[in-house]
Amino acid sequence: MIGIVDYGMGNIKSVANGIIRVGGEVKIVSQPNELQNCSALVLPGVGAFAQAMENLNKADLVNPIIERVEEDTPILGICLGMQLFAEYSEEFGVTKGLGLVEGGVVKIPEAPGIRLPHMGWNEVKQVNSLDSSLFKDVPDEGCFYFVHSYMVETAQENLTGVATHGSRVTASMQVKNIFATQFHPEKSQSNGATILRNFVNISEAKGENKYG
Repeated sequence: MIGIVDYGMGNIKSVANGIIRVGGEVKIVSQPNELQNCSALVLPGVGAFAQAMENLNKADLVNPIIERVEEDTPILGICLGMQLFAEYSEEFGVTKGLGLVEGGVVKIPEAPGIRLPHMGWNEVKQVNSLDSSLFKDVPDEGCFYFVHSYMVETAQENLTGVATHGSRVTASMQVKNIFATQFHPEKSQSNGATILRNFVNISEAKGENKYG
């Protein structure tokens, strides 16, 4: 059972429907004790980083999420959910994040002719030799749907995908059992469906090499 964390800022229904369409079982979870019954978690999100962290803290979800990740539970962060994994965000001042991935959230560099937010379809170049199981059967430089003005800056070895919007934009990352996409797989047609199907398979996998 994949638990989709509802903290009041996610496009919960579309993410749930996307996972169900590819054969996954989902449960919307909003209480700390509910996380224990899930084989994997999804942290979606739309909106401002600071408000998201405030909501997570008010719901007493911060420590339970961190504890499940430390127990090797697979987790997928989508859009703002991905950014929340970082140590901090510079959006509207500095706000502490979950600290699950080294790095911070910064504004996409402005450039002539480059509009923010970065909105619409863009190609994602897969990077590193990680061969992440999240990208199994996804074509390199496949298109995905983005809506964001901020991005995660993290170590090169954490990256699994980048896009270009004036400059290089972090599109996805993985640190062991922590998976994240800045793009919206639930809105990205066949490529996004493959990402979600792969995460369902990850949630069901056993053994040392289950994360790719």
